[in-house]
Amino acid sequence: VANIKPFMGYHPPSDIASKVSSPPYDVITSDEARLMAQNNTLSFLRIIKPEIDFESGSEPNLDILHKHGSDNLYQFIDEGILNQDENNCFYL
Repeated sequence: VANIKPFMGYHPPSDIASKVSSPPYDVITSDEARLMAQNNTLSFLRIIKPEIDFESGSEPNLDILHKHGSDNLYQFIDEGILNQDENNCFYL
């Protein structure tokens, strides 16, 4: 039996949600993501595909990529690009 619990998720303010939203990481290539986020510093692609912040063709190791994605996530939270819900919620 699955145990499903509510949690306090993160989401962007409605006025910038369209700039933050992105396709899933596994349906676009890194080069496609790089182009999509090129002029959009608010794109969630900077978190789920952190390699787009590195030069095309470079191959940073996974530790560097994970750290960079984590840093981007915390930057989005610190800057109010992503805000945590005040109450536990169920999400669909």
